[in-house]
Order: sequence, then structure tokens, then C-alpha cells
Amino acid sequence: MTRPLQLPPDVMRELARQVTEALVERSERLPGDRAWDGEFKQDLTVRLMEDPPETGRPPREVIDRAVRDILSVAMRLDHPRAFGFVPSAPTWPGVLADYLASGFNINAATWLTASGSSQLEAVVIDWFRRWRGYPETAGGILTSGGSASALDALVAAREAAGHPQRATVYMSDQSHSAQVRAARIIGVRRDHIRILPTGTKFRLDPASLAAAVASDRAAGCTPIAICADAGSSCTGAVDPLGEIADYCSAEGIWLHVDAAHGGFAAVTESGARLLR
Repeated sequence: MTRPLQLPPDVMRELARQVTEALVERSERLPGDRAWDGEFKQDLTVRLMEDPPETGRPPREVIDRAVRDILSVAMRLDHPRAFGFVPSAPTWPGVLADYLASGFNINAATWLTASGSSQLEAVVIDWFRRWRGYPETAGGILTSGGSASALDALVAAREAAGHPQRATVYMSDQSHSAQVRAARIIGVRRDHIRILPTGTKFRLDPASLAAAVASDRAAGCTPIAICADAGSSCTGAVDPLGEIADYCSAEGIWLHVDAAHGGFAAVTESGARLLR
């Protein structure tokens, strides 16, 4: 039986070398390149829009075109002068880890399909538990990013509140748009998402928050979640987490802390004091 999609080992190694060279060359050129090298949609349409191919092309040609016409046409988030859209700077071992995970074709959905990866997730979650000083009963999961985390958190908040019909959610004008999207997805009406103004320090004001909650309860609404920032995406501002946590505990409202941008600081001495 032939396997037309299975390449010979020597060809696999050759293509892997081609990709590796492209990535290393990019890394070497990065400081001297522009931070943004994107293109407008109409120009990319001319360059890329074409009829579906009837036959395949040599992998080397496909890789060359992907590097030249697709992957390079973008903002370089790891550029020294890239400061927008939450810049990131992956390490080479991290890049290779993605390569390994793709090659092993891991499906981390259950312990049955990915026992090793599932155990590693439990280990890493426990590291975070220890770093933050959480009790041994604390747990969690790794998600694909902040948007998925916000959605998971607000689903939990909705269920904990008994899935009320007139649910309200609260956040500041510095909160990431993922919080609004998550609230909409779980069924909170747009006019029941409270975007509260912040002051000169871009922090959520506990007094304004309490007033909004009291007003909504008087109107027959059910507050199900308050979204606080542990390092907002635009300014890095940290809301008064301790005061908000005490308020949520007293009022029986779920507190979701968005630490996607600034949570890493919790493993440092100064960050731990700020985010405690």
C-alpha cells in the first residue's frame, strides 16, 4: 500500500532544515527590519486570491511562498520596537516545543489521548498555585489565551449565580474587549454590560462599582461577575484587587481577575505585593 502523503525521511529532514534556516535568518535580521511590514487587503487580494489548485506543488516552493508572501507580511510582535497588541518574544526552545507538539500530533483534550501532556498541565498549574500561595485545594487549566479564559470564567460565574435572566457584568473602561465578548457569548445583554469609567490612574473605583451594583439590584438585575484587571493591556494598570475581592465576597458576586497581560509579575517580589 502506498502512502502518497508520507515523505521519505531524507526529504523530511531537508524540509525541516529549510524551515529552520528561514526562522534563524528571520531572527538575525529582526533588529534591522521594520516593526510592521503589513499590507492592505486589496494588495494582498491581488497577490494571493486565486482559483483552488487542481494539483499539488513541491513542498519547498510552498514553504518559500509562505515565508515570502504570507508569514512575513505582518507586524513583528517580537521586534525590539514593537509595543502594540501585547508584544511577545518567544524563545527558540519555545518555538521548537511547538514543532515537537505538532509533530507528535497531540490531542490534549483528555487524559486518555494525552496522558503525559495532561500530567504536565497539572504540574505547571501546581507551580502557579505555589507561586501565588494558593491552598492545595486550588486548581485550574491551561487555555489557548485570554479570550478563552474570560469565556470559561464568565460561564462559571453565570452557573454559580443560577443562570439568572437579567444578569449584569461589570468592568472598567480599561478592560480588554475579550471580557465584553465573553459576556455577550454567555448571554448577557449588551445593555447589561457595565463599563465603568476610571480616573487618572486608570483603575476601577470600588465606590463607583458598589453604586452601579446597588442601582442594578434595585432595578431587579442580578450581578453575576466583576472583571478586574491585574495589569490592563493598554497601561498596565492594576485595579485595587484586595478591596474589590472583599466587596465581591461580601456581596456574593463572582470575581474574575484578568491577569493575561500582567499576571507574570506575581512571581516577582514587587509584583507579588501589587497583585496579592
